[in-house]
Amino acid sequence: MTLDIEKYLARIGIAGRESPTAEFLARLQEAHLRTVPYENCEIFFGKRVPSLEPEKLYGKIVDRRRGGYCFELNGAFALLLAGCGFTFTESFARWCFGETAVLPPRRHRVLLVRIGKETWIADAGIGSPCPLTPLRLETDVIQERNGLKFRILRDPLHGFLVQRETSEGFVNYFSFWETPHFPQDFLYVNHYCATEENSFFRTHLLVNLAAADGRRSVFMDPGDPGGKDFIFRRERPGLPPLERRIPRSDEKVLAAVLAENFGIDPAD
Repeated sequence: MTLDIEKYLARIGIAGRESPTAEFLARLQEAHLRTVPYENCEIFFGKRVPSLEPEKLYGKIVDRRRGGYCFELNGAFALLLAGCGFTFTESFARWCFGETAVLPPRRHRVLLVRIGKETWIADAGIGSPCPLTPLRLETDVIQERNGLKFRILRDPLHGFLVQRETSEGFVNYFSFWETPHFPQDFLYVNHYCATEENSFFRTHLLVNLAAADGRRSVFMDPGDPGGKDFIFRRERPGLPPLERRIPRSDEKVLAAVLAENFGIDPAD
């Protein structure tokens, strides 16, 4: 497909393309995470399977200025990186953070970018606090990103195991093997996540944006087993977070919050 790289760069607030360096890669990932929201509205509200076709991804994120979840966001990010001259492969990852299974299913998508002799883990598709700039694929070294600490271990089950520091120490974040995967490989899991009756993406709304003035998120109230309420949360540097409860029945208020804070029209 013909991809208007300059228009994509403008969408995320980057003036123009540069040489494919580690510094430019870091700027691209942070800009993407700060301007393109993580959101599963198409699955949650519409019960539709998001398209991973390049034209559809570009149209949704660039032309319609929407977001998406990991299969969409990192699929689109891959188009951008390719257009900017980066060399990379894609990989399935196992999302481990918050999971109870020792080996959770592979339902995440990451990019492994080669720059010189180094490999960087590029990821613009996480809907929670995450490294805003890529992690270097280097084991047994603590890497700090935007106030968070990560480390990567080798593991016989997981391959490369990325861990994140919490109040309980380092816990598993996500894992992957370096085996290359291709866009068609993600179609089946994307379909499963969007159609399986008990899929988290069908039963929980999750919208998140690491905006420059503070992280914004909408999620289901974890203390409400009936799933009747949403919570809008605004985190501001140096200030206590602000939270607002939105009844699930109040569609107009929810739509206004999504439009004002994320640029999303759930009916789109």
